[in-house]
Amino acid sequence: MSNEKFFNFPIQLLQDAPDMSKVGNNIMDYAMYAHAQILAGSIDVRMKAAVKFFGFESTSPDVIAEWTVNGQHLHNSLPEKCPMTGINKDLLFSFYKGDQSLTEIAVLVAHLAMKSILGKKSFCRITSDFLLCRMAGYPSIKEMNGRPNYLNHGLPDYLKPYATRRRMDNIKSELQRSYGVKIYGRYTRGIFVTEKLSLEELIKEVETKRKKYWQAKQKNDLSTAVTKVLKELYQ
Repeated sequence: MSNEKFFNFPIQLLQDAPDMSKVGNNIMDYAMYAHAQILAGSIDVRMKAAVKFFGFESTSPDVIAEWTVNGQHLHNSLPEKCPMTGINKDLLFSFYKGDQSLTEIAVLVAHLAMKSILGKKSFCRITSDFLLCRMAGYPSIKEMNGRPNYLNHGLPDYLKPYATRRRMDNIKSELQRSYGVKIYGRYTRGIFVTEKLSLEELIKEVETKRKKYWQAKQKNDLSTAVTKVLKELYQ
C-alpha cells in the first residue's frame, strides 16, 4: 500500500494564490482538521492523531493548537458542500517551500481546478471560462464575479493574462506535459480532459458520444419532417 499522503480541500482555498505559503498552510490545516473529524476522542487527541497521520510527528502542542484553530475556522466558514480537489504532500511542499514562477503556479492551480471539475468522473468537458473560474478559487463564474456574464471581473491579477486563448492554450499544453493530463478538443466547445483514460480511450469516448448525438438528431429531424409533411397532406 502506498504511503503517499493527499490533502483534500475546497477549491476556495486557492483564492489566496499566488501566495503559496498561505495557500499551503490553509490546505494543510483544513485537511488535518477534516481528518480529525472522523476520529474519536477530544479535539486535542484527534488533531494530534491527524498530524501524525500526515507525517508531522515532531510538531509541538502549541503549533498543533494553531493548526486546530485555523483548520476549524476554515472548516466552519466555508459552505457545507464545496467543490473539492486534492494535492499530494510532496507536490504541495515543492510549491510551499519553492520559488516557482507565476506561470508554474498558474499551471498548478489549473491542475487542481481541473480535478475539482472532474471529481470521480473518468472524463468531462471543460470550458476555458469555467476552468479560469475554478483556478481563481470559485465554484462558479457567477459567484466569482458576483453577477453573471462578467468573466474577468473577479480574476486575480496573476490569472488575468490567461483569459486570452493563446495563453490558455499554453496552460493546457503544460497540463499535458507536467501533469500527464490527456486533452481532446476536436470540433468541440471547450475541451475534454481525463486523468484516468489514455488519449485513445478519451477520443473513443468523445467520438462515440458525438456519433450517438448526431444519430439521435438525424432521427428526430426525420420524424419532425415526416410529421410536418403528413400534417400538410391530410389537413
